[in-house]
Amino acid sequence: MACNKALECLGFNLYGSTVTRSELLEQLMDGQEEIKKKRIEALWNSLQDFFHLGRHERGDPVNLNEVDSEMALISATALLGYLAKTR
Repeated sequence: MACNKALECLGFNLYGSTVTRSELLEQLMDGQEEIKKKRIEALWNSLQDFFHLGRHERGDPVNLNEVDSEMALISATALLGYLAKTR
């Protein structure tokens, strides 16, 4: 849940206002190619979809374990670290 919250609150924490994911990536990745921004946005969306499995995903229950948590933590850390360096 903390990884999900870190990504959801990123725009507000950096700029003091709510911005869309696309707007945030435009600001953080200024000067980068559009295709790169789109792929990072898709990666971000995919990661947050995975986070939702442990929260309130509808459908059949999904068994998440320590290995799933480790993957989520490492992925979120890598994405946040990447975005911090593109700024």
